[in-house]
Amino acid sequence: MFDQFDPQDTCLRKENWKEDVMAALAGQERMIAAALEGEPLPDRIDIELVKANRTSVTTRALLGTRTFILKLFAREGLQSELYYQREKGALMALRGRGVAPRLIGFCDQRHFLMMQAVPTLEHAQAQARLGWLGFAREIGAWLGRIDRAAPGRPAHGNWATYLSRYTDQLCLENAPVAQDILSRIPLCGQSLAQCDASLGNVIFRPDGSVVGVDFEQARFRPRGWDFAMYFISLVERMPDQAEEILAALAEGFASEHRGALLIEELCTVARLILCLRANAFVIEEDLSHGN
Repeated sequence: MFDQFDPQDTCLRKENWKEDVMAALAGQERMIAAALEGEPLPDRIDIELVKANRTSVTTRALLGTRTFILKLFAREGLQSELYYQREKGALMALRGRGVAPRLIGFCDQRHFLMMQAVPTLEHAQAQARLGWLGFAREIGAWLGRIDRAAPGRPAHGNWATYLSRYTDQLCLENAPVAQDILSRIPLCGQSLAQCDASLGNVIFRPDGSVVGVDFEQARFRPRGWDFAMYFISLVERMPDQAEEILAALAEGFASEHRGALLIEELCTVARLILCLRANAFVIEEDLSHGN
C-alpha cells in the first residue's frame, strides 16, 4: 500500500519532503482507517506540499474521497521536539472547539500530526469580500473564541512587570509614561496563546470565519497577548488605519469572548506594545547608524 522506507534512515529535508512524509505514514494503516471512518483504504495516497521550513513540513493528503492535513516534524533536535509537543498539546486542548483544525491522530515516534482539512478561502478573496476592517473583525472574533476555549491559569501582577520580565527589546525603561499606564493594567490570568501572529496562520473559511493553524510556538501568555500581536501584524499591512483596525479587532473580540477581560484595557495594551516596538526599532536604527 505504501512505499516502504526505514524511518531511521530518513530525516527532514526540504528537497525530499514527499519521501519523508511517506516514510512517516508507512505502517500507520490503523490510524488512517480510523480517520476514514469506514471508507476502504485507498490503494495510494496523493500528497501535495503546503509549506515547509527547517523543522516541519505541512502537506495535504488525499485519501479516497477525503482530504487531510499531515504535518511532519524533524525527529532530530530539541527544538523540533519542542515544536511538535507544543502543537500536539495545543490541538488536543482545542479539539472540538472549532478554533483550530481537528486533530485526528498523531505519532510520537515519527513526529507527525494528522488533521482534518479546513475548506479555505484565499486571503485575497477574504480581503476583497470583507475589506480590511472586516478581515480584522473576523480575526478578532476568532481570538475571542479561542480566549473562551483555551485552557487558562491564574496570573498576578500587571502588564508593565510582565513585559519587563518577558523581554528587554521593548525598552520599557525608556518610556516612563507607557510604563506607568501599563503598571495600572492588571493581568487577567494567562491562557494558551498561539504566539505566532503571522497572518498566514489564520485560515478563512468560505463563510468568512477564521480557524487558526500552526501552534508550534503555543505557550501560556497573559490573556490578550495574541490580540496585541495580531493587531501589530494587521497594522504592518495598513499603518494608516491603525485605530480603525483596532476598533474592528476589538469589536470582533468583544462579540465572542467571555469573562472579566476588559476590552478597553486590552486595546490600551495593544497600542502601547505597538508604540514600544516602534520606539525600540528607532533606537536600534539610531545605534546602528551611530556605529
